[in-house]
Amino acid sequence: MNPVGTCTVCDEPVYADQSHRSFVLHGVPVTYHLICLFASRDTDFVPKGAQVSRYEEHWDEVVRGLRKALDDPVYVRHIHDLGLKRLKEGFHLYRDEMYRWHSSVREANMDEELADYVVYGTSA
Repeated sequence: MNPVGTCTVCDEPVYADQSHRSFVLHGVPVTYHLICLFASRDTDFVPKGAQVSRYEEHWDEVVRGLRKALDDPVYVRHIHDLGLKRLKEGFHLYRDEMYRWHSSVREANMDEELADYVVYGTSA
């Protein structure tokens, strides 16, 4: 399916089956996802391009901070306790699902969670 345009807010393709609006403003075509329009009304909205720039500017700083934090026994204990709490509280939802994953699935999920840590850290 070919896109009907590119969202002026998030710079992603907009497809006909997505909720969107398209119009011409002062001779310039404007297309946007409706969800992006609502998000852009938030005074703290950060466009995708700015998020990517922040990530590139700060990712190694966040990784250095993580390495330092992992050397702190108080932080490591906090992570231990938080992990145990999440394991216990999530058992009724997930039971033993992750214990049955193939090792490649487990490793991919761990990598994704660690990548999210860095993304979260660069959003500050």
